[in-house]
Amino acid sequence: MKMKTLEYIFDPLCGWCYGAAPLIAILEAHPNVSLKLHGGGMMSGLNTKAVTSQLRDFVQPHDARIAELTGQLFSDEYNNGLLKDETAILDSTPPIAAIIAAEQWDKAPAMLHAIQQAHYVKGLKVADVEVLKALARDIEIPVDEFERVFEDVINNQVDAHIQQSRELLSKVEGNGFPTLFEVRESQIISHPISNYYGKPEAWQAYLDSQLFT
Repeated sequence: MKMKTLEYIFDPLCGWCYGAAPLIAILEAHPNVSLKLHGGGMMSGLNTKAVTSQLRDFVQPHDARIAELTGQLFSDEYNNGLLKDETAILDSTPPIAAIIAAEQWDKAPAMLHAIQQAHYVKGLKVADVEVLKALARDIEIPVDEFERVFEDVINNQVDAHIQQSRELLSKVEGNGFPTLFEVRESQIISHPISNYYGKPEAWQAYLDSQLFT
């Protein structure tokens, strides 16, 4: 079976992308699928957010809806820890840089998963480089080497990556994060992952019919 490359435009702090994580895991598990990640920087630059009561009141109803649809856990450590810690800054750029760095070890999807778990389940500050180094260790990336690559990415690559991801989202007419597509014979083929939240069996059937025949 020919290898297929699917392209995934996401943000590590996007709740709906966390909701889609079990569906992305199904893709990752297929030996003939390669997943290319594009971090969109939802909370980067001028969109970085400090945790406040207003932010908490805004995101928690959305999180509850995501949990209802997908079954994903938004833990007490997240809801009553991170979202009540007004020293916390929500910044997509460092975790995106960590994901780009992890590509050196073919572990970008594993790093994305680790960051999502750290944020939504463990309630950790995933913009903190020490947290990201610990996650690299958890997924068996040598920490010293990771730190060197991460520093290069965050200083020289990540801003351009985010800009290119945003331009790509516009080009493929994606409806925000998450957006999943492939290029097939010069045609952009979108895969409606958001239609399958909480429906892994239906998602697998869709993939079998669309990709793996």
